[in-house]
Order: sequence, then C-alpha cells, then structure tokens
Amino acid sequence: MSSDTVRYVAGKEAPWSDTCLISVRLVGQKAWTNLPVAINIAPRVPEAQLNALVRTVMPGASETIQLTDMVTWPGGREGDPSKLRFETEGNGSVFEVTKEGSRLKVAARADAAPGSQHVFSVSVSGAGESRAPLTVRVGDAPKDLPRGGSFALRCKVGSECGASVIGTAGEHDPFAGKSGGGLKLESVSTRSCKVGNFSRVGEAGVAVAWPADRVVGGTCTVGFTVIDAQGRTGTGSIEFDAAGVPEAPTSITQTAFDATSVTFSVTLGGQAHPEVTGAALSGPGSKTCTEKGPSSYQCVASGLVSGEKHSFSASAVNQVGSSAASTSVEAWAYKAPSLSSFTAVAVRNAANEDPQHGSVTLSYSGSDDVVSVAVVSNKGHELELSGKKGSQKLDGVEVGDITFTATPKSNVPLPGAGSGVTTVDSRQDNVTVMGAPRLDTVTLQSTGPHTAKLVFAGDVQGSEPTYGIKLKADGAPTCADAKSTSPDFANLARQLKYQAIVCVSSDWGRSSKLSNDETIGDPVAKPGGNLTYEINTAVSDQSADPKKAEYKVKREPAPELTDSATVLQYRRNGVNIPSFALDPGVWEQNIEVRQCINPAIEATCSEWAPITTAGPKTTVSLIASDTNCYNDANKPLTQADWESLITIPSFMRNSATITAGTPDATTIPITVTWKDDFQMLDDATVKLCYTPPPTGP
Repeated sequence: MSSDTVRYVAGKEAPWSDTCLISVRLVGQKAWTNLPVAINIAPRVPEAQLNALVRTVMPGASETIQLTDMVTWPGGREGDPSKLRFETEGNGSVFEVTKEGSRLKVAARADAAPGSQHVFSVSVSGAGESRAPLTVRVGDAPKDLPRGGSFALRCKVGSECGASVIGTAGEHDPFAGKSGGGLKLESVSTRSCKVGNFSRVGEAGVAVAWPADRVVGGTCTVGFTVIDAQGRTGTGSIEFDAAGVPEAPTSITQTAFDATSVTFSVTLGGQAHPEVTGAALSGPGSKTCTEKGPSSYQCVASGLVSGEKHSFSASAVNQVGSSAASTSVEAWAYKAPSLSSFTAVAVRNAANEDPQHGSVTLSYSGSDDVVSVAVVSNKGHELELSGKKGSQKLDGVEVGDITFTATPKSNVPLPGAGSGVTTVDSRQDNVTVMGAPRLDTVTLQSTGPHTAKLVFAGDVQGSEPTYGIKLKADGAPTCADAKSTSPDFANLARQLKYQAIVCVSSDWGRSSKLSNDETIGDPVAKPGGNLTYEINTAVSDQSADPKKAEYKVKREPAPELTDSATVLQYRRNGVNIPSFALDPGVWEQNIEVRQCINPAIEATCSEWAPITTAGPKTTVSLIASDTNCYNDANKPLTQADWESLITIPSFMRNSATITAGTPDATTIPITVTWKDDFQMLDDATVKLCYTPPPTGP
C-alpha cells in the first residue's frame, strides 16, 4: 500500500488465524528486520469449530458429556449454540451410549477393563461443519470390594442339603444393578466343617455330603469366596446347623440299690446336636431318668425283686430321636442289713498336747447278716469295722461337734460288684470332741520401766493357767519356769528383751505357748543440753613459750542427762571415748554423745546425738624446732625445708603460707597465714632460733 501501510486480504473460509512476516527498516538503517504479525480472522458468519475431548468413566458408572464443551467460535464471533446439531459415530463394547440433543450419556459396563478406551467421532452442523474425536476411557474400579452374604443353613444329618449363596443377606456387589454386574461363587471351603463336606454347585450354589457313618449333628461356620465383574474377590459365611441323633452314652454305672430298685449314673457321649433332652433306660421294671448335670443322668429301675439279676443299657434322646444303646451292665435289687445300736463317745486323755484333735470310741451291734459296718463323719472320716458287733478307738478327730453315721453291710454279695450301697437302717450319733486346752495368742506387754503383763486368748477349759518369764538372752522359757499364777511381772531389767510362756492342763490334755519378744520400758531418749563446742580462732597467750602457737578450746559442750538412770557415753569418728576430747591429729572429729542405762549393753542406750561446731573443728598447735635454726646462708625454699623448722599438723600443711620476719640476734619471727578450710584462723607467729650469716673475710 505504502512505505508505512500493509494490507492483508482474508479468504472466505478457515483458517481463522494467520501470521505474516514483514521486512522493515527505519530511515538511515541498512539492515532489514523481519517482523511476524499475528492475524485473527473473523468470519462473516459465525462458524462452530470442534476440538478433541477426553473423558474418563469408572466401571459400572455413567457420565453425561456436554458436547458443547468441544465447541469454540473462531475470530471471537460467537453464534447461537441452540442451532447446533451434533452427531456421534461409534459404540464401543464396553460402553453404552445415549444421546439427547447436545448431551451424550456414556455408561461403562461393570466388567469393563480399567485403562481400555473407545474413540467416538463427533460432528456438528448448524453453524458451518466440523468434526473432532471424543475419547472415553475406562477408569479405575471403585475402591470398595465385593462381600459375600452371611446366612444360616439347617439340615438333618443324612438328608439332601444345599443352598444358593448369591443374593443372601449382607452381600455387597459394588456393581449391583449395573450392566455386566453381579457376583458369582468362586469357591467354598472344604476343610472348615467336620459335620458335613461342602462342594460348589455351578456359579451360585453349594451342596453338602455327609461323612460315612455320621449320625451326630453339629454346627460349624463355612466360608466361601465370591468374585465381582472386575475379578475382585470377597468372602461370605454359612452358619451350618446339622441336626442328628446324639452320640451313644459312654458309660452306665450302677450307683445305688434298695430292696426293690437299682439306680444308675449315665454319662452322655461328647457330641449331641440338637442338645440332649433326656435319657432312656432299657431293661425290666418301671424306669425313670433325671438330669443330674450337664453330661449325666440318674436312671432308676423300680418294681424289681431283690436278688434277681437283669441286664440294663441306656440311650440319649433329643428332638431327632434316640441314640444307639450304651454297653450293658448287670444289676439287681438288694435288701440291706440293720443295726440295733451305735454310739460315739469322747475319750479323756490328760497327756494329749494337741488342742485341735481328740479321740472318740465307736461302738455298735448289728443283725446276724451284718459282716461289717462302714462309718463316716460329717468331717470326712471314713473307716470300716468288721463283724456284727464291736468297738474301736479313733484318734486325731477334729475338736468340736461331729456326727458319725454307721451303715451295715450284708454277708450276701452286693449287686454290681463295686457299686454303692443305699442302706435303709443307718444309725447316727453326735459327740463333742475335746482336745488339749487351746492357746491362740500369747502377748507380752511392757507396762512400765520394770514391769510387764502377759495377755493370752484361747480356751483353757476352766483350768488355772501358770505363767513364766525369762530374759531372751538366756533362752526360751519352758513350763518348768511357769511357777506363777499371776500374769503380771515386776523387777524386770529396763530396756532388755524378755520372753514369757503360758501353760495350762486339764482332763483332756495340756498346752503351752510362747509370747513375743518384748523390750521392757520406754526407749532411752537422747541427752539434752548444749551439744556444741567452740575453738578459739586467735592464738592463745605465748608469753611463756614464744616458740609455740596454739588455738585452744574456748567452750566445751554441756550435754545433760534426761534420764536419771543413765550415764553419758561419747564417741569420736566411730570410736568410743570416756569423755569429750578432741583429736588434734585430724580435722574432722564427728563427735557424738548418748546416754545409757548400761553402756556395755547396746539395747539400753539412746540414739547417738551429734556434737557440732560452727568454727574450727579441733585444736591446733604450731611448734618451732629447738634444734634446726633459720640460716640466711641456706634459707628454706621448699615446703619440706619449712617442715624441718616448724611442726604443722599434716592436714593443714597445704593450706599454710609461711613467711620469715626480721631477725634479732638469736631468733627470727615466722608467721603462718591460713587459707581454704582454715581461713577462719588468725595468723600465727612463732620464734625460731636464728643463725646469722658469717662476718669478716
């Protein structure tokens, strides 16, 4: 057009965008610059253009796709979407497609494989024509897994039995009601049930086969596995209830008899379902059975003739029927013998020393057919007395009221060898058994500084007890020491341990019991008074001996006795000393004091009381040498040099600073200054002999 104007002429149809490359240069430039110019073309009439679209649908799910989401309007010239007409082509095997105007409903089959896809071709008209692909993919399966149901299956052992496991209560199919959905039976457990053998029947059912010779019912839980449209598995369970006759009783035992009947104990077998409702006895006579426990029955056959032998067996009964019979047992009725008398008499024994036991004499007389008498008590005694009459002494019988029961036995053989006997003529007698006097507790109590009282509890049967006491150190007292009839003791040694004894005797026996160990009187208290001492921190007067400096005791402790019967005892660093005294050889003294009734007996002493000080802990002495003198020509330089001139306690040497003063003709003052633990002490000065330096050539 001109040097600064260009013209672009668009065609009638797409494309609706373009780029022109224009070469330009400014006046004065020699190089050309290529400039790209973007061109957006607006159609004269709005024209719809379709773009590709991708959507994902999970198995068993559906999604409605707005086809208008694929439409764009080139050049920014938008038309009327309501005039657009959409068409789709293609119908994948894993999708079901329904189109309603501009909406496309796509449902994925429940058995569609995740990751598979189908491409639909979508075309639009009504504002030009355009076509683009619509890709629909199968997404991941839902996270919830399938689950089999749980149901009860009831059958009778031996009958035909089976059921469908699909569609039962508690079942869950993530794709229920969806195209391709539905659970199928994959497997059933074959080892989880001993009652019946389960097997899979088709894709939904199970069948039960009964083990050979199985008659007893039972219950079990059988697991099975289902599979959904996506091949995922879940489990379900069958609560199996098989009804059968009980197992035969394991035993029948005769337990009792009388003149016209026999009694049996029937022990049930270990298995029964439904539960046993009763037992039945076979054999002659009128028969009844009564439950006696969770697995036993008592059965009685009555109306029998004494001595006539019969065979009996038992069976268990439930709602289904009767079990097989137990093994048989032979039994018969029996008339028991009788006793005309039976007595139990307590025996007096003054030598008995057991308060818990005594003796009883048992006497009896029976009929001519009595061969022995079985005697039992309500406290567990059991014995058998031979013959139709006699007596026997029974020792070691618990004291107190006791009842003995005597049962005669006949010389006629008993029915059912080893079976129990039900007697009709047992005799009883009650007796009070007496043992030795009983002493339950014996306690020695201190009642004063020199007195004590003996207290006891028990049953002395009206006898007069005697008492004795003895020092613990002299051994335990015996009844030979028990010469007093009074439980009160006097003139005892204070703070020593004693032990006492109580002795008692009667027609039924004799007893004794030792008391506890008891210390007489209250414990000795610690001494009172002033339990501190004080050391001078200043050096004592040196006028008498300037070669010696001492830190002496300023005040001693003044402990006071708080008990008039005691004396003071001291100890220092764990060693007893006769009186208060300090050890100048060590700094720590650890002095203690106590008061004792008898210092030789530890038990008569109080606890130790510490004697303390707030200042220096012991006396200190510094002594200048009489033989070694200070020499200017050979001045002391080391600690060892000074130690040869001045005696200082060993525990203080490292804390002493020694300095020499100005000498006179024969002596020189030596001053010691303290530090560390000894800095509370004032400086100390001693006079040391002095050797002046030589004079002249």
